[in-house]
Amino acid sequence: MWTFGFPTVASENENHLAWRDKILTILDSIRNLNIPEYEIIIVGGPYPKNGRNAYRLHAFGDVKHIPFDDQTDWIKDDSFLKLRNGLSIKDEKSEEYVVKKLDINKRKHPGIKSGWTTKKKNLIWQNAKYENVVIFHDYYKFDKDWFNGFNKFGYDWDFCWNVKHTISGERYRDWILWDHPTLPKRMLLPYDQKSFTRHQYFDGNYTVGKKAAWEKYPLNEDLLHYYGDDIEWSYRVRKDESLKLDFNPHSKVEHIIPRTTGDEEYSWETQAQKERALNFLKTNFPEEW
Repeated sequence: MWTFGFPTVASENENHLAWRDKILTILDSIRNLNIPEYEIIIVGGPYPKNGRNAYRLHAFGDVKHIPFDDQTDWIKDDSFLKLRNGLSIKDEKSEEYVVKKLDINKRKHPGIKSGWTTKKKNLIWQNAKYENVVIFHDYYKFDKDWFNGFNKFGYDWDFCWNVKHTISGERYRDWILWDHPTLPKRMLLPYDQKSFTRHQYFDGNYTVGKKAAWEKYPLNEDLLHYYGDDIEWSYRVRKDESLKLDFNPHSKVEHIIPRTTGDEEYSWETQAQKERALNFLKTNFPEEW
């Protein structure tokens, strides 16, 4: 029994074709897994009931849409005083990681309004009715054998990760070393290497967890997207020796749009494809371009 949930952002045009097709790709990939009991939770964004293929968003009875106010300037709220003053956390080598201060006079960051992803993600597990909860960003689709892979791997874990690929088929931050005393930072670990979890970072764009584990370790709502929320969460989770943190090599998710992070460069097959991809990214993810 599975709950799949992702936060999304309201488009200026609720009938934006690219946004609609992206969401439908995600939903179709989940539905094609043929899981006997599941639900899909979408937090934020539009929920169009008109237009091309709109019926597929809600006709199956498997989607729960939780509206989210993406217009309020949340940063003015006193709950973000910590973020405005700057936060700092320390890794296992006692190196201080400073969460950058947010300048409320420079409203370039989407987190001012729509980027309160920590709140959105917490709403997913809080509203989940099943034990196994997948929380991911709205640019992943599920490989057709994803569910079979978890059945093969088993369910004896608290938090679990699996193979993540870019649109070009390369590994993407799926099992990452962070602050090991001798090995490189951000090193992609072999999938069978499970003895370094105390020194790992768990990328916030995709995590599988038991609902009870999410309840014990919610996202820190003092932090916005791109402000180290997944690093801070990783530091808390990995210190708990009672948790079983595991990796499932038999299941896979894939990007449905090209992504770059500054650490990697991906190539596309043709210049025309590249131009379409870049135009889509610049329109829908202007904070990254």
